[in-house]
Amino acid sequence: MKVQIITPWYPSASQPYKGVFVANQVSGLRESGIDVAVEVPQIFPAPRGPIPQAVWDGAEKLADQSPELVFPLIGDATHIPCPVPSRSGIPGRCRSFANGIKMKRKYIPVDADIEHVHVGLPAATSVAQISDRPMVITEHSSHVRSECSIPEVADMYREAIENSSTFICVSNFLQKQIADILEVKISEKWKVIPNIVNFDSFPYVPRENFSCSSWIYVGAFFDTKGVVELLRVFALYKKQFAPQATLTLVGDGPLRSWVERFARSRGIRDSVIIYGPQNQEDLQKYLAQADLMVHLSKYETFGLISLEAIASGIPVISLRNGGGEETWSDLENFCGRILDLDVEENEIVEAIHDFSLRTSDLDLRFASDSLRQRFSSNSISNKLIEIYESVL
Repeated sequence: MKVQIITPWYPSASQPYKGVFVANQVSGLRESGIDVAVEVPQIFPAPRGPIPQAVWDGAEKLADQSPELVFPLIGDATHIPCPVPSRSGIPGRCRSFANGIKMKRKYIPVDADIEHVHVGLPAATSVAQISDRPMVITEHSSHVRSECSIPEVADMYREAIENSSTFICVSNFLQKQIADILEVKISEKWKVIPNIVNFDSFPYVPRENFSCSSWIYVGAFFDTKGVVELLRVFALYKKQFAPQATLTLVGDGPLRSWVERFARSRGIRDSVIIYGPQNQEDLQKYLAQADLMVHLSKYETFGLISLEAIASGIPVISLRNGGGEETWSDLENFCGRILDLDVEENEIVEAIHDFSLRTSDLDLRFASDSLRQRFSSNSISNKLIEIYESVL
């Protein structure tokens, strides 16, 4: 069986954590004997207005001479440049992805039984326009809510799901949200299969105690990820309960300068350590130095990093944001706390302090072992293969 993976999210040297869940799935399928190839359409920002035909003609002329130059193989994935006009939205991205993927396949053909598209918009709509193979869609994205608030985009998404053989969501929470926003019923073709979590890079590290004074956050520096609340909560916790506390931030994003300014204004700049994005192997060393992960995102479709932290032996403080509730809430008493969405910042501080006094009740080893079994490569890959076989 040959499977073609199409995903705009995939790890690279500059963004080692982007789409790591897709890379984990690719590795798992290959380990199960499936022949997998990967295409990564990449957005190249272009000026407003239609892409001139001369741009596509020039790319074709260059591809005639050297396809690998236009569509380079980076790691195990073929990257496809897709010029997208400014302010063209999802429809513009779909058109560009369709043109780019079609051109790439003209020069580097695809010999697959199944198209497996990750992230429904814009990739699935694009693939449906150029391929008649069975198409499986896996949706991970937390952006679906905002994107499908535009009627035209919601229509495109409904059509993509209708054209698919199977539509997979990584959580029941995400599946329900998509059904609600699209105003459609969940049919038999809708499935829930969680992400594979590659725990190989996250060995369990036993800890004698948890002082909850070495905090860590891993992820994008976005407001939607709760970064502002995190800094405010940390500053308050440090002032009230733990003057020695530190916060390590691993990632990057538009709020980085705000984080630095806020930390200076509160006199805690020396206690806030910022690192750029890290690959899984390097990330483990930062996790090993921490004794608490605090993740205050109010919306997560899956919550991968919390699982990696727990597997490493670090308790997690999180919110009832959807993904976390579904993936580890049944283990909460062993590995952390999940707080209500409407909790105030001072209440989070109190909850973390209370948690720090009760860490003797934790059983991180049990929680780690449970997650490793629950999201193992073999278990998830077998579920995917069953779906592939059913659509052929």
